[in-house]
Amino acid sequence: MLNQTIEDYGNINSKYVGDIMGLQANVIINGYSLLLLIAMYIHSKKNSDEKSELNRIFLMMIRILFVLLFFDVMSRCDGYILSFFPLFNQIGNFMVFVMNPILPLFWFYYVYTYIWEENVNRQKIFINGGLIVGINTLLVIISQYTGWYYYIDSKNIYYRGSLFIIPNLLAM
Repeated sequence: MLNQTIEDYGNINSKYVGDIMGLQANVIINGYSLLLLIAMYIHSKKNSDEKSELNRIFLMMIRILFVLLFFDVMSRCDGYILSFFPLFNQIGNFMVFVMNPILPLFWFYYVYTYIWEENVNRQKIFINGGLIVGINTLLVIISQYTGWYYYIDSKNIYYRGSLFIIPNLLAM
């Protein structure tokens, strides 16, 4: 199933056939990243104060990265049109775009807490951050019908949309 050839699809251009080496390389790279994140997580859990807000934020960022790496692998099923690959590609891309501003939000919260430890206005940070995440999620949902951020064609090929830059700007 993973060893698809052009003959499996009839008369189509080879760029529309999934690149198994690209998918495998992504799985390997993300696997190594997960191993490093697990080591960081265990080390931070063992050697830091569990009541420290900075440590809790840091551990949350690592957990968010776990999830993002998982969805990133799913979103790399680009070009495979057999079986579950189109569903993985669709779910993976959707979740990567939805979660795009979440990690920067937690990074901002981490730095803000580090600098102004005693004067942290968590409510303001999460109301404004939640607004950004909400707007982004709404735009990702709308993009499923308009192709603003991205679209996936009938051959399970991912394409950037005309407003692809917007989620990146929202994440800043």
